[in-house]
This record gives sequence, structure tokens and C-alpha cells, in this order.
Amino acid sequence: MLSGPWLITGGGENKRPSASPLPIPVLIADKNPGVLEAVASVLRTSLPGVVLSLCPSHSYAMHSLSTARYQVALCGAQFAEAENFMLLKQHRAFQPAVPFLLVAARQDRDLVKCALDQEGVEDIVVWPFLKGQLEESLRQAMCLYQTRLTMADRRQRLHTLHTCQSLPPKQTRSAIRRIEANLKDLARVVDDCEREAHKRAVDHLDLLGRGEHEVSLRMVNNSQ
Repeated sequence: MLSGPWLITGGGENKRPSASPLPIPVLIADKNPGVLEAVASVLRTSLPGVVLSLCPSHSYAMHSLSTARYQVALCGAQFAEAENFMLLKQHRAFQPAVPFLLVAARQDRDLVKCALDQEGVEDIVVWPFLKGQLEESLRQAMCLYQTRLTMADRRQRLHTLHTCQSLPPKQTRSAIRRIEANLKDLARVVDDCEREAHKRAVDHLDLLGRGEHEVSLRMVNNSQ
């Protein structure tokens, strides 16, 4: 079984997704300007080509989710919790394939547990940032997004083949079988990515309940 950042191409070949040559749109939502600027600074440094939408208000964030397309969304835990997680619900309604990451401090632990119960949260980024954690969470989130996008494209191709007989019957059947097999592989990859994302979220939730010194020691041990 495949694990990690892999994609299955149309021909059935398994390969790692390459960096997109196009701008990478990312939404960052929080009322704390320090969080907005800190996240933006890390992303601009680690992700060439990123295009950021900084949303300091709920109305701006809700409007952005309904009118623009993103590859990743990052949101402060308290910001997301407002109005019974309305922003998270809006995100699921308009952009369900886009990974949703929560930026959370130690005092947000209970809010984060409630957010995870809502479903739709792929990972938790600990604030203040731990070295390398935001970059790793973002890399995994983009892999998940690209895999979901590839799966949606294959489903659309399959639907087209079933409804539009543009190829000779023999070629159509062969193409359908190839895409169906491809979709099964993609489904396994998505399941693996989502399972790994859930494990990371639980691990990061655990970090929120630890003291700063203990967290630092654990991050050092994990990096070795």
C-alpha cells in the first residue's frame, strides 16, 4: 500500500507530486495580527509562488471561502470556534477538498478537541510555532489536496466516458477499466493520507497539553 506524498497518474503510474508552477493560494484567518503575519512570513519563505489571503474578520473569511479557490486553509482555533464553528461549516460546504488546519495555543486545547469532533480539520499547528512543524503540516496538507483533486478529475473522466461515447466501444471499455483501477489506488492513497493526518492532529493535540520545556524536548527527539 502506498503511503506518504504519492499520486497516481492517468496511466496508472505512481509518482510523487511535483511543485505546482502556478500560484499556490492559501487562506489564513485569525483576528490576531501576530498570528497572521507569523504564518504569512513562514509561508512566503518556505513556499515560493504562494498567494496569501489574510482574513482578520469572519465576514472577510466567509466571503473568501465562497468566492475564491484555495489549496490550504489555516485558521486560529478561537476564530474557527466562533458561532458554533460556522467558518468550518462554511469551509466544508464550499471547499471540502481543501485541507483545514487549526493554529492553536495551549489554552485552546478544549476548543481544538471540539473542532476535531466537528470533522473537517486535517491538522493542528501549535502556537507559538515549533521549528519545522508548520512547514511539515503544510507539505502534508498540499499532498492531500492534490490527491483529492486528482481523484475528482478521474471521477469526472469516468463520468464522461460513461455518458459520451466519443471512443470506439473497445477503447471505451479499456479506458473505463483503467480509470476504475486508478480510482481504487487513489482511494487507498487518500485513506492513508487522511489516517496520517488524523494521527498528526492527535499528536499535536497532545502537545497542547504539555509544558513548553516538555514540548521542546519531544520535538527535538522527533527530529532525530
